[in-house]
Amino acid sequence: MRSSKALIVAGTLLGVAAAWAPAPTRGQSAVIDGCRDEVGPGGRDDVRALRQALERGVLYETMVRRAGAPTGCRAYRPAETALEVAYAFGASASLAGRIDPVLELSQQSLRGAAMPRAEAEALLKAAVARDAAGCSMVWDQSAREAASASGGTADLVFRGTACNCQGRITLRDAAAIGVAFGSAC
Repeated sequence: MRSSKALIVAGTLLGVAAAWAPAPTRGQSAVIDGCRDEVGPGGRDDVRALRQALERGVLYETMVRRAGAPTGCRAYRPAETALEVAYAFGASASLAGRIDPVLELSQQSLRGAAMPRAEAEALLKAAVARDAAGCSMVWDQSAREAASASGGTADLVFRGTACNCQGRITLRDAAAIGVAFGSAC
C-alpha cells in the first residue's frame, strides 16, 4: 500500500514538473508529430495550423509524389513575429512555409526540385489557384530578374493585383529549380 502511494506521489510530481518545464529556447527543441519544434508550447497551435496548410497544398503534394515522404521537418521563428515550417525531401529539395501575422505575410517556397520551366509554371499556377486564390495573379505579364551573382540563377516573376502577391520561378539554365509564391496584405 505504501509503495503504491509513493508511486502516485512520484507520478504526480513528474506530471507537475513536466507541465512547468520551460519552453524550448534557441538551441533546444522538442519533436512533435515528427517535426522538430523550436517554437515551444506557446506556438504549437500556430505550428500545427501552418503544417496542415502546407501539407494540404499543391507544392507539398507535388514533392511527396516526386520524392516520397519528407526526410525532415523543422518549425522555428526566424523573426519575433514570424513562424516558419521547413520540410526536407531527400538530399537537396526543400519546401518552406512562412507566416507573419504582424506583416500579414504568407509565403511558400520549393527549392532544389529541378523540372522543366513549363512544368514549374503549371505547378505555380495550380498552387496559386488553390492556395492563394485571392491574389488575382497576372499570368500573361512576367518580369525576368537578372541572374544572381552566386549560382547563375534568374527569377521569372509574376505579380498579382491584390495584397502585393507575387509568384516566382527560379531558373538555372533551361531548368526551373525553385517555385515560390506569397502575399503581404
